[in-house]
Amino acid sequence: MIHYKNLISSLQDSFVFIGSMLISTALIYPIIGIQGGIAWSSFAVLCTYSLYNAKPDRSNLLYVSFWMLIIMSSTYIGRFLHLSPWFYLYLFIIAYCYYFFFGRDPVFDRAIRFIIILSTIGTTLPHITEGLPLGAFIGTVTALIVCHYMMRKHYDLAAFKQGIFTQDLFKLDTNIIPRAFIYSLGMFICLWLPLYFGLNKNYWATLTFIMVMTPKAENVVHNTLLRFIGSLAAVALLYLLFQLPNIHQVIFIALFLFSFILPLCFGNNFAIVTFAVTCYSLVLVEIAGYWQNPTYSLLIDRLLETFIGGLIAILISIILKCIRSSHRPHS
Repeated sequence: MIHYKNLISSLQDSFVFIGSMLISTALIYPIIGIQGGIAWSSFAVLCTYSLYNAKPDRSNLLYVSFWMLIIMSSTYIGRFLHLSPWFYLYLFIIAYCYYFFFGRDPVFDRAIRFIIILSTIGTTLPHITEGLPLGAFIGTVTALIVCHYMMRKHYDLAAFKQGIFTQDLFKLDTNIIPRAFIYSLGMFICLWLPLYFGLNKNYWATLTFIMVMTPKAENVVHNTLLRFIGSLAAVALLYLLFQLPNIHQVIFIALFLFSFILPLCFGNNFAIVTFAVTCYSLVLVEIAGYWQNPTYSLLIDRLLETFIGGLIAILISIILKCIRSSHRPHS
């Protein structure tokens, strides 16, 4: 009975997610077309859905909207700063906040990852088109409305007060500054190395880093291996799909197929989650940047940057573990 209820709940989540995708796509298409806005609206749907479901029994629409505004605005920050010393300072501040507030609010824990990713994506953009604000707005509002009326969660009246805005705001943890510095250094290396090797999407290495290397991460090596396996399986599947005729229709259908599968994979093995997210994100990138000419280079870049991000995460986790061990009180 429990498994049956879990299946029904997962299927409901899938219909909510794909329903949000279909509605946002239908709204954005007449305005700026498929390539111009579907990627941003779909990404906004993913972010909004993830934040709304951070707490299993309740949510706050205003609180989620607040974080979505910050998340999408972070793209402009990355675009403005590029990979400059100022961006590294910005990254250090984000890492510090991530370490300081981690574990207090599940919405924040998810939002900060999206902030880091959108910031790094911004550093790669030559310019930001109208697709970002329009797609973000339509995707966010659509997902909030669909989630609110389909999932029927209790309204979290104390979301802001019980989130990161607490009376402990200025309480310092032991060694948080050097740990945050080392963590931010790892993220910066994840940005720089793919750029040095001429890879196109340097934010994928950063994404791998922050997914396997959280402030309280354990089993980093194991999680990195699972993430690489999941990415490899996704790349293999997409390579086979790209061999089919009518590739444009195939990619578009694949987007909504993976949109339905994605919520079913959440909460499962890390490799399965990575597989679903990789399929979804790679198809989005193909539609956004290579709609008229699908490319295989993205598949190779994904694997290389997953390897780079995972390797750096392992090295940083070893350094942080040594710091924690050296400052433990002796019995």
